[in-house]
Amino acid sequence: MGHRLHAYIIMPDHIHLVVTPKEGKTISQLMHSFKLYTARQIGDLLKMTGGIWQSSFYEHALRSSQDVENIMEYIHNNPVRANLISSPEQYRWSSYRACVLGEQVPIEIDLLEY
Repeated sequence: MGHRLHAYIIMPDHIHLVVTPKEGKTISQLMHSFKLYTARQIGDLLKMTGGIWQSSFYEHALRSSQDVENIMEYIHNNPVRANLISSPEQYRWSSYRACVLGEQVPIEIDLLEY
Protein backbone atom coordinates (compact mmCIF):
# COMPACT_ATOMS: atom_id res chain seq x y z
CA MET A 1 0.00 0.00 0.00
CA GLY A 2 1.35 3.43 -0.96
CA HIS A 3 0.82 6.93 0.25
CA ARG A 4 -2.76 8.11 -0.24
CA LEU A 5 -3.43 11.57 -1.65
CA HIS A 6 -6.84 12.85 -0.54
CA ALA A 7 -6.77 16.51 -1.62
CA TYR A 8 -4.39 19.00 -3.17
CA ILE A 9 -3.96 22.46 -4.58
CA ILE A 10 -0.97 23.47 -6.68
CA MET A 11 -0.47 27.21 -6.43
CA PRO A 12 2.11 29.25 -8.35
CA ASP A 13 4.44 29.42 -5.33
CA HIS A 14 3.37 26.59 -3.00
CA ILE A 15 1.26 23.47 -2.63
CA HIS A 16 -1.14 22.05 -0.08
CA LEU A 17 -1.64 18.30 0.29
CA VAL A 18 -3.93 16.16 2.42
CA VAL A 19 -2.18 12.80 2.58
CA THR A 20 -2.01 9.58 4.54
CA PRO A 21 1.52 8.13 4.57
CA LYS A 22 2.30 4.49 3.95
CA GLU A 23 1.84 2.33 7.00
CA GLY A 24 4.94 2.61 9.16
CA LYS A 25 6.13 5.81 7.43
CA THR A 26 6.05 9.41 8.61
CA ILE A 27 4.98 12.66 6.96
CA SER A 28 8.65 13.72 7.03
CA GLN A 29 9.64 10.64 5.03
CA LEU A 30 6.78 11.20 2.60
CA MET A 31 7.71 14.87 2.06
CA HIS A 32 11.39 14.01 1.62
CA SER A 33 10.50 11.50 -1.11
CA PHE A 34 8.02 13.89 -2.72
CA LYS A 35 10.47 16.80 -2.79
CA LEU A 36 13.34 14.66 -4.09
CA TYR A 37 11.26 13.14 -6.89
CA THR A 38 9.55 16.36 -7.98
CA ALA A 39 12.76 18.43 -7.80
CA ARG A 40 14.43 15.98 -10.18
CA GLN A 41 11.46 15.97 -12.54
CA ILE A 42 11.14 19.76 -12.55
CA GLY A 43 14.92 20.19 -12.93
CA ASP A 44 14.98 17.81 -15.92
CA LEU A 45 11.96 19.51 -17.51
CA LEU A 46 13.37 23.03 -17.07
CA LYS A 47 17.01 22.00 -17.69
CA MET A 48 18.11 23.47 -14.38
CA THR A 49 19.95 22.38 -11.27
CA GLY A 50 19.73 23.50 -7.69
CA GLY A 51 17.05 23.62 -5.06
CA ILE A 52 13.38 23.95 -5.84
CA TRP A 53 11.75 23.38 -2.47
CA GLN A 54 12.23 24.99 0.93
CA SER A 55 13.76 22.59 3.42
CA SER A 56 10.84 22.89 5.85
CA PHE A 57 7.13 22.20 5.57
CA TYR A 58 4.08 22.71 7.74
CA GLU A 59 2.24 19.66 9.06
CA HIS A 60 -1.18 19.54 10.69
CA ALA A 61 -2.85 16.35 11.92
CA LEU A 62 -6.55 16.09 11.11
CA ARG A 63 -8.22 14.63 14.16
CA SER A 64 -11.92 15.19 13.52
CA SER A 65 -14.42 15.52 10.70
CA GLN A 66 -14.52 19.26 11.45
CA ASP A 67 -10.73 19.44 10.96
CA VAL A 68 -11.14 17.70 7.59
CA GLU A 69 -13.94 20.04 6.49
CA ASN A 70 -11.98 23.12 7.56
CA ILE A 71 -8.77 22.13 5.81
CA MET A 72 -10.56 21.08 2.62
CA GLU A 73 -12.35 24.44 2.47
CA TYR A 74 -9.09 26.27 3.18
CA ILE A 75 -7.16 24.35 0.51
CA HIS A 76 -9.79 24.58 -2.20
CA ASN A 77 -10.40 28.29 -1.62
CA ASN A 78 -6.69 29.16 -1.69
CA PRO A 79 -6.70 30.39 -5.33
CA VAL A 80 -9.85 32.43 -4.64
CA ARG A 81 -8.13 34.17 -1.71
CA ALA A 82 -5.11 34.77 -3.97
CA ASN A 83 -7.41 36.44 -6.54
CA LEU A 84 -6.49 33.93 -9.25
CA ILE A 85 -10.12 32.89 -9.80
CA SER A 86 -13.56 33.78 -8.51
CA SER A 87 -14.72 30.27 -7.48
CA PRO A 88 -12.84 27.05 -6.63
CA GLU A 89 -14.28 24.97 -9.48
CA GLN A 90 -12.50 27.26 -11.95
CA TYR A 91 -9.01 26.26 -10.77
CA ARG A 92 -7.60 23.36 -12.78
CA TRP A 93 -4.77 22.31 -10.44
CA SER A 94 -6.96 21.41 -7.50
CA SER A 95 -8.82 18.41 -6.19
CA TYR A 96 -11.98 20.51 -5.68
CA ARG A 97 -13.77 19.09 -8.74
CA ALA A 98 -13.15 15.52 -7.51
CA CYS A 99 -13.84 16.11 -3.81
CA VAL A 100 -16.93 18.29 -4.19
CA LEU A 101 -18.31 17.65 -7.68
CA GLY A 102 -17.24 14.00 -8.13
CA GLU A 103 -15.45 14.74 -11.42
CA GLN A 104 -12.10 13.59 -12.80
CA VAL A 105 -9.10 15.81 -12.05
CA PRO A 106 -5.54 15.88 -13.48
CA ILE A 107 -4.05 14.19 -10.40
CA GLU A 108 -6.02 11.21 -9.14
CA ILE A 109 -7.06 11.30 -5.51
CA ASP A 110 -8.28 8.80 -2.95
CA LEU A 111 -11.39 10.36 -1.45
CA LEU A 112 -11.21 10.71 2.30
CA GLU A 113 -14.22 9.32 4.11
CA TYR A 114 -14.93 10.89 7.46
